[in-house]
Amino acid sequence: MNKFISNFFRIFIGIFLIISGLLKVNDTIGFSYKLNEYFQVLHIEFFSPLSLSLAFLICIIEVVLGALLISGTKFRFTFLCTSAMMIFFTFLTFYSAYFEKVTDCGCFGDALKLRPWDSFYKDVVILIILFIIYRGKEYIKPIFSNKGDYIYVATLTLCTTILAFYTYNNLPIKDYRPYAIGESISNNMKTCFELNLPCTEESPIYYVKDKSTGKKIEMVADDWLKNTAQYEYVDFANKTKVLVEGYEPKITDFSIQTNSLDITDSVLNSENILLFISYDLKKINKNSINDIKRIYNKISDEKILFLTSSNDDNIKTFKRDQALNVDFCYTDETVLKTIIRSNPGLIRIKKGTVVEKWHYNHFKNIVK
Repeated sequence: MNKFISNFFRIFIGIFLIISGLLKVNDTIGFSYKLNEYFQVLHIEFFSPLSLSLAFLICIIEVVLGALLISGTKFRFTFLCTSAMMIFFTFLTFYSAYFEKVTDCGCFGDALKLRPWDSFYKDVVILIILFIIYRGKEYIKPIFSNKGDYIYVATLTLCTTILAFYTYNNLPIKDYRPYAIGESISNNMKTCFELNLPCTEESPIYYVKDKSTGKKIEMVADDWLKNTAQYEYVDFANKTKVLVEGYEPKITDFSIQTNSLDITDSVLNSENILLFISYDLKKINKNSINDIKRIYNKISDEKILFLTSSNDDNIKTFKRDQALNVDFCYTDETVLKTIIRSNPGLIRIKKGTVVEKWHYNHFKNIVK
């Protein structure tokens, strides 16, 4: 095995793992949501309460393993841990791709979206590269002494953990979502027709039966129409196939409703509006309630809306228990989780553009 190739791949995979891990560390809450998706499709929902802790653990391990690969520290241990992690990820990505369960692996947070099969192929390539690295293990020389190894690992783990807790208790350092500060929600909702761009073309998939053999298969509608003499229609497969990739809006499901009225356009056209957001009032940070009341009372001259996905009974209970006499509007839970990684959170919108966002830990700085 060529020394240059072995060391090149080792450093390449190390950098890759560090970048992947840091992008998750940047948004640990978002990664915990993605883990919950996997728990649901794998029918292991009993892991859901551990999703945040596992998100922290996976992010930190990924960054540390990447750094250990680069330094050549404890190579056999690092190789085994990295391989085990990648085998596990490969299984998850294959499962989500084959059964079409999770549309984005979350490998790079919201910075880069990969289709399920692309993510699976990426994991397979990494496993192959890891095998190549192991074949050239005799060329790997650790940078540090034994004592230096422990200091190096401890320092890496501590720094990554501090960064993870920082982003958890604040907002992501870099927001890659379409609701980031400076993003226009109105523009991100525009369709390919409005922007005069090529649109995605899809075709429904049918279950059809071969008239001669009786075998049932899946077939794109256009193909079935050309072969009706051979295949008999059985049922709609409840899925579609993309024929031509086109422009897709960054935001497709943002809406605000109150008393069964859609007020989305009114909100986005407002000159200045504050939106308090709580995707689930049962899980809201109780220590922030007094800050919410203080902000609401001190800036009552501004237009303020309260958004939640909680049902009417939970809203009534919350208003009674917290003595907060405000009206709530309904927005989808996933949308609210995407808008801000804080429960509750606060954002300011001007003419459809997000101009400010606050984690509940910073409510005290809004109005003193």
